[in-house]
Amino acid sequence: MLERERLVRAVVPDTSVVVKWYVEDEADRDRARALRDAFAAGRIRLVAPPLILAELANALRYRADFSAGTVQQALESASALGMAFQTLTTELLKRAVQLSYTHDVAV
Repeated sequence: MLERERLVRAVVPDTSVVVKWYVEDEADRDRARALRDAFAAGRIRLVAPPLILAELANALRYRADFSAGTVQQALESASALGMAFQTLTTELLKRAVQLSYTHDVAV
């Protein structure tokens, strides 16, 4: 008997969610960290465009309580998580637009 491969739901986090992993005073921080913990436990997959790291760096850079070193450490931490990066293509973006309208979320 063949063992069935467990299906794991893929989640595409917005940069604002990833920022909450590193900033103490963000609203809904617990929910964002629960998402990260679900990924670490293998319950979900995190998939994001490579640009998410640049967006994270920029968001943290403009926080008064983050130094260049702290931002760099956050980038290393985010990279080390093992999140999958998906290259953006026109077809993928068109699908994202459709999902955005269907679910009333940002592209």
